[in-house]
Amino acid sequence: MPLPPALLDALPSLACPRCGAALLAREDGAHCAGCRVRWPLVDGVLDFLADPVREAPDEEPRGR
Repeated sequence: MPLPPALLDALPSLACPRCGAALLAREDGAHCAGCRVRWPLVDGVLDFLADPVREAPDEEPRGR
């Protein structure tokens, strides 16, 4: 499920709760540009309470 348009608009105002870096949009949630973890999208809402998933080193986050 892609990020809802309202969340895409708000994403530049949000920061990674783990390290404070910018969040980047991905099909399955938001990815941190700093610590490179993925925050999942659950029912159209980013779940910052879940344990984040660390990205593989060769995965490159993309901007929105």
